[in-house]
Amino acid sequence: MAAFIADVNFDNFIVRGLRRRDSEIDIVRVQDIVMLGDRADDPKILEWAAQHGRILLTHDVRTMTKFAYDRVIAGVSMPGVIEVRKDALIGQVIEDILFLAQFEEDLVNLGVLRSSVDHLHCYGFSLESFGWTSNNTVE
Repeated sequence: MAAFIADVNFDNFIVRGLRRRDSEIDIVRVQDIVMLGDRADDPKILEWAAQHGRILLTHDVRTMTKFAYDRVIAGVSMPGVIEVRKDALIGQVIEDILFLAQFEEDLVNLGVLRSSVDHLHCYGFSLESFGWTSNNTVE
């Protein structure tokens, strides 16, 4: 199963919901990692995530994806970023992340493609590779 890191701004209701639905999910929060602290900047978070093979969960549309693309362009490790709309239904987000978590190897090893699936925007991998469609069904 994929390993995740939740950005400082990421909805803790989603994190708790993920843990309730799957006690085996490997997810940490930025604020719980002492070396990152509450004021970690985006590049530092992405570097830590890359060093630990974790996909970043974030609501940060302004800056995080830019820094993620910068890493990709520079050719440095970038396991992936899943950007979740703040107005998305929490239950649906939890189900979708749990679905994606099943594909750890594919998520980490796929190329530099961007895909949108309703309320999730994924960077660093392509959801179409899993047969995922815009109406959130597997073909």
